[in-house]
Amino acid sequence: MKNTTAFLITLATLFALAIVSLLYLLSDKQMNHRYASFERHFIKDTLTPTHSLNLKYTGYYFAGNTPHTLYLGNTKSPAHLVAIDAALKDTVYHTLKVSTDSLAFRAIRVTVDSPFYYLSDGSKPFIYRGALGDVATPWITDARFTKAIPISSNSALLVSILSYENTLVKKTRGNSLEVYPDILEEQGEGIFSTDGMLLYNKETARTIYVYYYRNQYIVLDTTLHEVLRGNTIDTIRQAQIKTALITSKKSRTLAAPALKVNNLSAVYNNLLFVQSNLLARNENAEAFEQSSVTDVYNLTKQSYLYSFYLPAFNKKKATEFVCVTDNLYALYGTYLVRYHLPGE
Repeated sequence: MKNTTAFLITLATLFALAIVSLLYLLSDKQMNHRYASFERHFIKDTLTPTHSLNLKYTGYYFAGNTPHTLYLGNTKSPAHLVAIDAALKDTVYHTLKVSTDSLAFRAIRVTVDSPFYYLSDGSKPFIYRGALGDVATPWITDARFTKAIPISSNSALLVSILSYENTLVKKTRGNSLEVYPDILEEQGEGIFSTDGMLLYNKETARTIYVYYYRNQYIVLDTTLHEVLRGNTIDTIRQAQIKTALITSKKSRTLAAPALKVNNLSAVYNNLLFVQSNLLARNENAEAFEQSSVTDVYNLTKQSYLYSFYLPAFNKKKATEFVCVTDNLYALYGTYLVRYHLPGE
């Protein structure tokens, strides 16, 4: 009898734990559904693929583009660069070389601003620069960074961690660093609350920083003077994060899953495209989960324009996207897909 009672108590305990775990998982998965206090204006057009290209390998990311060419780098093969025409018909493969050691580093990122390409690793740190077809030589080697983007033939914009805070830094080749500590505003701590996406629009000579964990983006000119601070349409003004101190490493980590507001972003002319992670009040939850909702903002008028769904491809969501002329290009695993860019 005692054995039976103990067994039943154990079974009930396990069942209760399973229910609690299931509720926690469901709650965590639906975290981005809890803040549906805003509405989206959806366009009538549905995006459908116009062309697709099987890249055959994973690990590709957008390294840059011109109006006629897309450049893809690969996280697994840093010396490998692919140039693809706008119609996704022709591909040219480049092998990148540097003037000193090999490219046997883990965190190299390739950026193309034609006719130059840049190889960067902020932990070493270095940025090499070369013309396509030529050997790259040291360009910047004296500033650690987590993000870097060239903004001219002689300067780059960096995000560096200074005094435990993400900080925007401008580095001009041969000159000292120009530090701008007041642009990224912390909310309780300076790393996670200020983390975001760094974009540069060559056509308008504007730098855009989109926060991951709050509904704000910043537009800067080439001298890093603030042009405007805009808000995405959701209501998350305060980053929903909780951190913990790792004493042994003297660093902080997330103590609980953070509410990510903005997943991906791209800029084209005066338009900012932001892939949101939050469900709107007038939105279908199933459509939201199966696609990637993208909100479009006018950076000149500082206004929200409309939203559209970037559909899944082969049952996968896009991991990156860029907008070039009238087209949107998205990466899905081994596939690169082109869509006609919708309008209102």
